Amino acid sequence: MRPDRRSPDEVGAARETTDRDSVAGRLAAHVEVQDGERACTLFPADADADDLVTEWMTAEGDAFVSVADRR
Repeated sequence: MRPDRRSPDEVGAARETTDRDSVAGRLAAHVEVQDGERACTLFPADADADDLVTEWMTAEGDAFVSVADRR
């Protein structure tokens, strides 16, 4: 699911489990697989619900790889 499609409840749950000071400047990632196609959406880890509407980018297919696969 892309960040712009997250419900306020999902965003709130993420806030409750994250120390805002420790995530400043970091990115969070959400990988979704649908019909065998992967999409990875990156967004600021400390973004609030309003920020998530515009502050994200998505890579699809082979535009991203697993860190474990590269080691």
